[in-house]
Amino acid sequence: MFSPDSRRLAYVVPAGDKFAVAVEDRPGEAEAKLSAPWDAIFRGSLAFSPDSQRLAHMGRKGERSFCAVDGLPLQEYDALGDGMLLFSPDSKCVMYAANRAGKWFMVLDGKPGHKYDGIGQESQRFSPNSKRWAYVATKGKQKLVVTNDGTGPACDATAKGSLTFSWDSSRLAYAARLGNAWFVNLDHVPGHALQGFLGLCFSPNSRRVLYGGR
Repeated sequence: MFSPDSRRLAYVVPAGDKFAVAVEDRPGEAEAKLSAPWDAIFRGSLAFSPDSQRLAHMGRKGERSFCAVDGLPLQEYDALGDGMLLFSPDSKCVMYAANRAGKWFMVLDGKPGHKYDGIGQESQRFSPNSKRWAYVATKGKQKLVVTNDGTGPACDATAKGSLTFSWDSSRLAYAARLGNAWFVNLDHVPGHALQGFLGLCFSPNSRRVLYGGR
């Protein structure tokens, strides 16, 4: 994969009976830099930071799973969430889902969060200013939208990909289902009941939210 600025290239190569991450700081250079060997590097886990300076990936050493940032493995876990490695817009923070002893939680800059029965795949979001984050968690049969400044009301389901921060990062909207009715929650407050949900977006000044339903 290319970095966002198109100046760096990263890919996985065999390293004996193991695997390594190869990085070309100038695509096409004669010799790439290789990471330490891994027993497995998870498919699709390579991720450059938005500023192209940092590189992260997920992999396995022995029976343990790790996220590595800039070539350095972080804490070990029983499992990691597929497709759930995300850099903040300012490139300073990395967030991913991990499992230990049967419970799932989000890890932000190496610090594990609250434990749940599950984490919604690819549900995590950073706000545009990188100061807020949100994701969908499962607790029993219920879904919760978890943020660093509060947890929303329990619901039966959330619309995939609907978690949306406003442009100024001050507000959060998402669609949730309770029974047969859908609601657009704005800052965790449900709106009018809908029979279906089509999508949502914030106005450029972040004061209004537009959504489709019936």
